[in-house]
Amino acid sequence: MLDATFSKKKFISAAAKAAATHGASFYIIECTTADAVARSRITRRLAAKGAVSDAGLEVYERQKEGYEKWDAPCLSLDTTKTETELMEAIGAQIFG
Repeated sequence: MLDATFSKKKFISAAAKAAATHGASFYIIECTTADAVARSRITRRLAAKGAVSDAGLEVYERQKEGYEKWDAPCLSLDTTKTETELMEAIGAQIFG
């Protein structure tokens, strides 16, 4: 599983090639949400004690500006949906 730091086409391509080399399946799942929701989540996470990530709004802005849409098929998920809805969509994509 790769996170948003792999948002450049060259990184995605390298990951796909590595998966193919090792006979592994490769799926692209693009997680999206409204800008206001993303900002609110980041702000809340930074305010919480013991947050896993210290990436703030400036990192979000850089990643957003540098994002490259890939040409390969992908599953796009709106992360404002429920966890159950998201897992069902992922399962349908991977397992058919």
